[in-house]
Amino acid sequence: SDVCSSDLGEHARIVTILDDSFLEDLNSTNGTLVNGQAITRHVLKNNDAIELGKYKLKFMSEAAVGEFDNTAQLRAAGLDF
Repeated sequence: SDVCSSDLGEHARIVTILDDSFLEDLNSTNGTLVNGQAITRHVLKNNDAIELGKYKLKFMSEAAVGEFDNTAQLRAAGLDF
């Protein structure tokens, strides 16, 4: 599929369309941070640091993940919280 959506609980959502991934805050109480900045919507780039409450995640684009062993891949579309 060319469009995929993954909810991160009730906190945020990642939507991937073709090769681009977008992070959207779902009006969470504590907000969503990317690289230390509060966001409402953000186009994700490789190595972006995402903060959701007490959780910290690192976004890796599929192209960058392809450089590593395929058994260790974590794709944005596969996140499930």
